[in-house]
Formats: sequence, C-alpha cells, structure tokens
Amino acid sequence: MSALTLKVAVNLANQAINAGRKINAAPLTIAVLDAGGHLVTLQREDGASLLRPQIAIGKAWGRWPWARARACWPWTRSSVRPSSAH
Repeated sequence: MSALTLKVAVNLANQAINAGRKINAAPLTIAVLDAGGHLVTLQREDGASLLRPQIAIGKAWGRWPWARARACWPWTRSSVRPSSAH
C-alpha cells in the first residue's frame, strides 16, 4: 500500500467538494485520513456549521477500519467478487 501524500489527500478533498457543488449540497467539511487513521487534511467550506470538522473526522474515523479491511480482501484486487445472493 502506498503512502497517502498531502498533495493526494488535498486533491481527494477538492474532488469531494466539487462533487458536492455539482449536486448543490449544503457546505461540506471533508476529512481525509491516512492508512494509520491519522488526519492528513481537513477542508471546511465557507458556511459549514461550527461542529462540522469534528463530525467529518468522526465519520472518517468510523469508516477507517472498513477501508483498512477492504484493502486486505482478495477480491478487491481482481475481477473475482463474492456472491451477493443469499
């Protein structure tokens, strides 16, 4: 797994903000964590509420274990996918 650079993290946050602008979302706050769960960048749009940075970091942290686990799943690296039928 390659290291997440600040440049890449800022680019990801900018892409998320641009996507929000395209759908006329409320002002966004974007948190990007590295593979170790450390905050790399936090971007808050003008007009985002006071607690949005804490919420964004909390959501990113809540998602972080799933992203780490997904990187270890064998089918994420190939065209083989598990069956979704139950």
